[in-house]
Amino acid sequence: MESPRSLISGWRGAALAALIAVSCALPGLIVLPTVDRNEAVFAQASAQMLDEHNPTDIRFQDYLRRGSMPAAHWLQAASVAATSHAEARKIWAYRLPSLLGLALLVAATVSGGGRLFGERAGFLSGVLLGTSILGLSLANLATAEALFAAAAAVMLSAFAHLYAAHREGGRLRKRDKLLFWIGLIAAFLVKGPIILALSGLTGLCLIAMDRHVSWLGSLGWSWGLIALAAMAGPWLVAVTVSTDGQFWQGAEAFVIRGSGIGFQTLVAPALLFPGVFLLPFAAAFAFRRRETAGVRLAVAWLVPAWIALECLPGFQLHGAAALYIALAWLGAAGLTGEANGAIVRVLGGAISIATGALIACVSLWLVWRFDDLNAGWLGAGIAAALAVSAGLAGAAAAWRPTALRRSLRAAGLGVAASIALLVVVLPGLDRLWPTQNLLHGLSAAGVDPRGGLARGPVAAAGYAEPSLVFHLGAETQLGDAQTAADAILDSRPAIVSNDQLAAVSRILSQHGLAARTVYRFEGYDPAEAEPVNLSILSRAP
Repeated sequence: MESPRSLISGWRGAALAALIAVSCALPGLIVLPTVDRNEAVFAQASAQMLDEHNPTDIRFQDYLRRGSMPAAHWLQAASVAATSHAEARKIWAYRLPSLLGLALLVAATVSGGGRLFGERAGFLSGVLLGTSILGLSLANLATAEALFAAAAAVMLSAFAHLYAAHREGGRLRKRDKLLFWIGLIAAFLVKGPIILALSGLTGLCLIAMDRHVSWLGSLGWSWGLIALAAMAGPWLVAVTVSTDGQFWQGAEAFVIRGSGIGFQTLVAPALLFPGVFLLPFAAAFAFRRRETAGVRLAVAWLVPAWIALECLPGFQLHGAAALYIALAWLGAAGLTGEANGAIVRVLGGAISIATGALIACVSLWLVWRFDDLNAGWLGAGIAAALAVSAGLAGAAAAWRPTALRRSLRAAGLGVAASIALLVVVLPGLDRLWPTQNLLHGLSAAGVDPRGGLARGPVAAAGYAEPSLVFHLGAETQLGDAQTAADAILDSRPAIVSNDQLAAVSRILSQHGLAARTVYRFEGYDPAEAEPVNLSILSRAP
């Protein structure tokens, strides 16, 4: 029988950590409804690419997604073609590349962390990152963020091997150079030049700390840059020609309302949960061991980019996902390495308990606020109890940091809490999923074009969430009262918000017609952060 230490050594530790993360992410990937807006827009663009057989045209309906790189869309299209089909609009098929991204992210984190800080720290960093709320949510959303974080992790892990070998006078492996450029090129094809900016900031910071640039010569620039140009160049030329240069006229992004400077730091404890107890250990370890190669690389990757992202005008929730690799490394190294003082351990425990309690309160509040049927209290109670238990387990791990099993126990309880929240609580909050309710209403009223029950396409006035387009098709008409009235005049169903009803009725009356309401929904649009009151109208007989 193999010892526990042999299970986390070398490639076995990376594979085991990735398997744990994937297993934990699967339930949410299957059950969670399509999330507005970034996921719905991204998946719809992939669906249209698949429908139109055009790998250079990335659009949401007729709107060109300027600045959007192709690799994640290609992988989504391939995933859907292999496991489903575009017309089915099964969101889980579009999420499979993100699940693959989580597996690669965790495996690369274990590999790089093991080289810099030891196998126990590397394994723990990968497991806690992969089972965190950040890791699970990355895998449960059909966007480019998980794939970008994975590519960045491969690049960073390879560079960790090269940088450590250079500092220690060890042998520079060609495999690490190859993986470095594979990760960089993949990250570029997923999200564009941002990986060059992150790498540049990291390099400049390392040069400032090391006060020499000799390690730069070990990266294989000659063939690496040629490979980058060969892989990215043809697509960049093709998309420029096919869009007449419009692709470069400003990138678009979906950001959280009200986010700004400091928001990224504010949400970091919740995203890192249940591994949030690592934060004080990361800070203490980085300060004590600031002259070592591992700490220098982690700090160079984390700090400049974190500050730069905080200063951006808007912030996407997963925009800093790749930076958490270094945070997990430092925290795991501080936890499993040298002895820590009581202040660090108490802080780690306090943050863990407070974050667990906060997540428990959020679970209960969600049901109180958005579950009119009061059917979700049991699930919310279970999620809350598990979150509090995970917080307490994290505090125990912080108090006795040498016990690896305590950290894994906290991870297990945190995963259970996250699964309860993602699989049981959130999907059951009917008022929080307007599109899902509208799809049910169309079907129940016998006016769903997808089933051949009515003419299409559906029109919408006052409700324009991308998830509606994803499920009903690119032909869905998002417009005003005139758009909805035209659909009803054409004997097609229309979705109309309360503030547009009077205008629709007025237009119809001018034609001597009226509409009948076949379904009503009152709920909340989380993307707009406001209540919605919607009706499905059809032409009166």
